[in-house]
Amino acid sequence: MPDQPGTYEEWRVTGDPGAGYPPYDFTCSPWRNPHLGDPEQAARSFVALIRDSGGWPDGPHLQRGTVAITAW
Repeated sequence: MPDQPGTYEEWRVTGDPGAGYPPYDFTCSPWRNPHLGDPEQAARSFVALIRDSGGWPDGPHLQRGTVAITAW
């Protein structure tokens, strides 16, 4: 977990799985999910798994964001 000022990347997967399931929205982040290892690899692997299994009516979509950690 980052504890010094700086930045880190988060990877977000969103989409509509269809079949009555609610919209999907998950953020792979070293801050929120340190157990996932590399956030980019985790998100890309999940997206590939969904696409290889036929995809969703909408998505999955992959977005990257940079988070800044600053001293209060």
